[in-house]
Amino acid sequence: MWRVWRLRRVRGVWRVSERSHLPPAMFLQFHVTRDCNLRCKHCYDPGARFTDGDELSTSECSAVIKEFASFLLLNGRPGVVYITGGEPLLRGDIDELLDTCRKFGMATRLLTNGTLIDDDVAEKLKASQVTAVQVSLDGLKGTHDEIRGTGSYDKAVAGIRALVDKGIPVTVMTTAGRHNAKEIPALWSECVKMGVRRLAFGRLVPTGRGEKLSDMVLTPNECLELFNSVRAFESKNNGGTEIVKRDPLWRMFDGRRHDDCTLSGCSIGLNGLCILQNGDVLPCRRLPIVLGNIRRESMYSIWTRSGLLEDLRERRLEGACGSCALRTRCGGCRGIAHATTGNLHAADPQCFVKLLNR
Repeated sequence: MWRVWRLRRVRGVWRVSERSHLPPAMFLQFHVTRDCNLRCKHCYDPGARFTDGDELSTSECSAVIKEFASFLLLNGRPGVVYITGGEPLLRGDIDELLDTCRKFGMATRLLTNGTLIDDDVAEKLKASQVTAVQVSLDGLKGTHDEIRGTGSYDKAVAGIRALVDKGIPVTVMTTAGRHNAKEIPALWSECVKMGVRRLAFGRLVPTGRGEKLSDMVLTPNECLELFNSVRAFESKNNGGTEIVKRDPLWRMFDGRRHDDCTLSGCSIGLNGLCILQNGDVLPCRRLPIVLGNIRRESMYSIWTRSGLLEDLRERRLEGACGSCALRTRCGGCRGIAHATTGNLHAADPQCFVKLLNR
């Protein structure tokens, strides 16, 4: 029987309580390195291609994973760890880190550009019992290579094929902007032919190196067109292909009904944290505001004492998002609001709810 769960605060700690759905799984997006073999134009990291030497050690990374496992037990919720970078496969101890996740019984997903994956790497990932691997494809070959570098599309596709051949579930993630939105159905059709069964997109957030692509950010009309095209693709490809609907705008686009007390949509403060390679804790990787550092503070302390997280849990928003009746089940994207206005509480500039109500 399906149950509904909601967040409630008990003696200063946010917990889930039964209401009428499954409890939301918490996730840790763990950027274990800044090193990368690519230099993508839309990357949220504005800095160097390689780490500055302040990277968490193997033991420190293992301690973070262990602490997250304890944090999950404290909050009574399931969880998943996203191991990413930079390019996580450039870390020499990546096998050990994945093994640590497995030992603590957590679902583990590797987020990669896919260009370093061959049959041998895929075999090692299979042995690590990684739950899934997410590979980024940002358009058909010409568009992808323009963003990520010549030859990167073919290498990423080869990596996807190697993973599929080993039976490892693959998610293809596409960063969507004006430059590639209309290509996404065609790109995803190619992915389905390769054996990919999970597809997702994230909206381009002009932060980091992506600041130079601010003219590629979708308008509300273009964003609605994208959602409609993805819905059409989903309807046509419903034979085992999952569209991962992470964007908070899906909550109102799909017409999912929750009572006004139930929080969903934007994950900030509800079910996710991001930790960088130097231990800095962010509310979201696309919201570059440091909440603390895991080397000096516990995850529990940061999660329960952050005023910023408290504001966003309570959906203390401004503008159209603040007055919207759907804010508790959507909340808009705080990253895109901050990147375009400098105000993380501002309205999501790509929201198309008024267009739906015409």
